Amino acid sequence: MKMSILPVWSSLVYTVHYLFLGYSAQLTDERKHHV
Repeated sequence: MKMSILPVWSSLVYTVHYLFLGYSAQLTDERKHHV
């Protein structure tokens, strides 16, 4: 059971990490525009 869940969990973590990077990059871009 755990072995079949592992790929799904890793892909989920990868997606969250990717979204977080894009979100943080967007925040830095907004800061540059404000300055």
